Amino acid sequence: MDGSNLATLVRQLSDVSLALLLSLIARGHCILTTSTPEEADALADEVVSIATDIFALPPAIVQCTADMTLETFVSALLTSPSPARTPPISHLGQQDCYFSTAGPSHSHIAPLVLLRDLDAASETVQAQVLELMRSRAIQTRRGPLHAPEPFLVVAQLVQAGARPTLLAPLLEQFFLSHPKAPAADDAASTASQHSVIHRPASAVPRPPHAPNAHAPLPPAALTHLRALADAVTMSGELQRYVHDIAVHLRLHRGVRGGGVSARATRDFKTLVRGLAALHGLDFVTPALVQLAVFKVYAHRIRLVRRVEEERSVLWGSDERVVGEFVKDVEVEGVIEDVLAAVRAP
Repeated sequence: MDGSNLATLVRQLSDVSLALLLSLIARGHCILTTSTPEEADALADEVVSIATDIFALPPAIVQCTADMTLETFVSALLTSPSPARTPPISHLGQQDCYFSTAGPSHSHIAPLVLLRDLDAASETVQAQVLELMRSRAIQTRRGPLHAPEPFLVVAQLVQAGARPTLLAPLLEQFFLSHPKAPAADDAASTASQHSVIHRPASAVPRPPHAPNAHAPLPPAALTHLRALADAVTMSGELQRYVHDIAVHLRLHRGVRGGGVSARATRDFKTLVRGLAALHGLDFVTPALVQLAVFKVYAHRIRLVRRVEEERSVLWGSDERVVGEFVKDVEVEGVIEDVLAAVRAP
């Protein structure tokens, strides 16, 4: 795959496709969010279509609920090893895949797992998701079930601008998050051609996503893109820029402890290199850093929600004024404050 073919591929893919591709390049997992349940249904259909038509990864769709058991959850992740079976696997109520004596060889974990409404699941199920993402395996009484390569977990959440309500260690494990804008915003974003996934909606005019709208990604394309990302260089000035952004985020008055971790900074650098590779560059630019910071930190940052959590109260700030600040603070505003404060090289 040469540079021109890569550029053509990137311009043909939707914003959701690019978010999934960047996660696959980094061997990470992603969060996709919508603002209404109606948009969530359309997004789920798009993810399934992308998984089967572009990445050739048969998906398993798991509709998470508060009363879901571990047995039901695990059985919903499994799919038949038969290559002829391509339809997605829905939320199953069967337990034969998990406890039957047939053995793990008769089923395996789907290569792409779409977890709808993961925040509605119990902490026990969320902990199992975390273990699956970290170890790429599930321990059962018959022995471990290993995830294939490539493997991608996609958490689909309905969020109206709020931070996802997931376990903190689970949020930390997700590589990036991407808000899917309503279709009405798609046309408005076509004027922005500066970067892939520069805005929540795609910046490239295209017909509505439909099956077979794009040719499947060649088998060697993912390996090639990973090699390109690994070869991307980051100058000392850009390294310092990334470090300064992380420090300013950690010290921002609207951020309480946690979220801006060493793992997040590592994912930050990995995403920047992946974006550079998709842009056909072998070096990092400040614009790519500014794009990546929203994708990496938006779901991780923990905002102050009470007056006493805001640092300036400790040295005499007016609690009424601080209360107004706490009420209005948002993750996007925090990140924009930091980008305005840190000078780009």
